[in-house]
Amino acid sequence: MTKLDSFVRESLRHTDDIIIVPRAVTTDHFSFSNGYTIPKGRNVFDFSEDCLYSESQYGPDSKSFKPFQFVSQNVSASKVDRTYVIFGGGRHACPGRFYAVLVLKLFLYHVILKYHVRTENGNMPKKVMTGPFASPPKESLIFERRKET
Repeated sequence: MTKLDSFVRESLRHTDDIIIVPRAVTTDHFSFSNGYTIPKGRNVFDFSEDCLYSESQYGPDSKSFKPFQFVSQNVSASKVDRTYVIFGGGRHACPGRFYAVLVLKLFLYHVILKYHVRTENGNMPKKVMTGPFASPPKESLIFERRKET
């Protein structure tokens, strides 16, 4: 299931629904190593696309979908790191991510075995953003039952 894990990880990387996450400084202040200081109460916005499409991590074509790019790394879709923040990070990472990925893989396994899936026009729909949020595509998926062999 290494290829399926890679496909799920890449799919999640490309379908992050929220690209901006607001945070408030709750300590007295926060100082960066370069001396820049953010005062208490100030809102800071994390831009997740900087992580998810990092050219230093994913190469110059980081925005293109490569379903098997994680196969050689043999990394699970539920593993979090600095450039994969779908489930959060560190000790605050979603504890249900293992179950969520397992359910996704079981669903995809069933769909791959039983159905041929396509869009109405044969092309992948473009991601439509409404402010910092992704809107669901308007194009429908068509599921055709595979013939039993």
